[in-house]
Amino acid sequence: VEVPPDSDLILVHDAVRPLVTRSQIERVIAEANACDAAILGIPAMDTVKEVKRATVAAADSMTNVPQILPTHNRRTRLRQEDH
Repeated sequence: VEVPPDSDLILVHDAVRPLVTRSQIERVIAEANACDAAILGIPAMDTVKEVKRATVAAADSMTNVPQILPTHNRRTRLRQEDH
């Protein structure tokens, strides 16, 4: 994708996760404006299980571990520095 040279902020989102809300996108943009770059993290809903000999030995909730979604943005000048 070609980005116009006068663009100041680039927002990238993979359409695989279509349930990102408008308010989440607005928060990512606001953070990127304040900090030059931002990503979206939401509470993870997964549970990780440790299995030993076909038996669940332990299960840990991941609710305090953020799941990072690929909606992110950053200043154009930072993106250009990547290349």
